[in-house]
Amino acid sequence: MIEPQSHAASCRVCGAPLGESPPSQARFCPHCGASQIVEWPPPDAQLYPPPADQYPFAFVPPARQPLDPDHPRWGIWTGIGVWVFSVAALLVAQFAVVMIFYLIDQKNGTAPLPGDREALLAWLMSPRVLAATVYSTIVAHLLTVIFCWAVVTRLRSQPFFESLGWNWAGRSPLYWLLIAIAMFFGIGLVNRFVFQPLLPEKETSFDQLLKAGPQVRLAIAILASFSAPLVEEIVYRGVIFGGLRKRFSATTTIIIVTLLFAGVHVPQYAGAWASLAGLMLLSLVLTVVRAKSRTLLPCIVIHFINNAVVSLVIVFGKGNP
Repeated sequence: MIEPQSHAASCRVCGAPLGESPPSQARFCPHCGASQIVEWPPPDAQLYPPPADQYPFAFVPPARQPLDPDHPRWGIWTGIGVWVFSVAALLVAQFAVVMIFYLIDQKNGTAPLPGDREALLAWLMSPRVLAATVYSTIVAHLLTVIFCWAVVTRLRSQPFFESLGWNWAGRSPLYWLLIAIAMFFGIGLVNRFVFQPLLPEKETSFDQLLKAGPQVRLAIAILASFSAPLVEEIVYRGVIFGGLRKRFSATTTIIIVTLLFAGVHVPQYAGAWASLAGLMLLSLVLTVVRAKSRTLLPCIVIHFINNAVVSLVIVFGKGNP
């Protein structure tokens, strides 16, 4: 006779009888069951993953490579487009200011008739209108910087300053300040003893602008010292240089940027060829510094020192830039 299977269970560790219990329950006596309690997580468990080198097949994202301002994400045509926009912004801003002032004076009954050429020219050369046209250049510069930012960053998808090369090229700011002062005096000596004796120099429209009054000279000094160095370097030695350098050699890029920068100032210095030659020399120095240093900040410092000293001369009426 086969006896029915007993439901009595014994401890899996020591074999002590446990009595009848459902098979699904853990079969440990009270003494052995207490020893089976496992602390979780273990005291020596690593709460954070170990370094990646302990996992030879783990994915480690590559470090981001620094951007090369000589091989930017824009090209030649983008640089030319920025140049065209900067020139157009200057012309449009000045024309808009002149038209606004003319409409205001026409409403007040003080504007000259459009057919009276002499009266219209005298109105245009008045200190009030001239100072307004100079300050309008600051508005044009602001629009140009915004346009450059949109082009360089692709509307915030790329860094702006790093793409242009925004560092001191391993030098201190004081080093570049001393270089800027030395270059200012060097260019001044070349102007004085080379360009002025050999090249003709006559009064230009810019000279007449400086004679319009102290408020006009102050407006020019503010523009030349603070707005022009930053914006012109971003446009010429930043966006245009980078776009050209991506395709051409350093020498070709230096020549093109130098001529573009000087060419924009030809209407301003027409007839004053010694001054225009000095401006071209300054442009050449700035572009060479940009090519050698591969950065923009030294160019801004050199440009600022040159314009700031000249602006002081302009404000005190001792000479022309």
